[in-house]
Amino acid sequence: MDGTLNKVVCCFCGLELLFQDATVLLVYPTVESEDAQQLYCHKHHFLERLHKPITILHPDFFDNQDV
Repeated sequence: MDGTLNKVVCCFCGLELLFQDATVLLVYPTVESEDAQQLYCHKHHFLERLHKPITILHPDFFDNQDV
């Protein structure tokens, strides 16, 4: 094993996905915190869980609607 992260687990459904396909969420415990935790998820799970009025997202979230 070369130490490369190949697969991660979606924090919403618990299923594996390839690292390069994952949406990466950085979670900070507080606004003042310098330490963050990375969570991974399927892009469609992230988009499903956003409140509908939140429409300002990076265009890459919408470049491939079949994901």
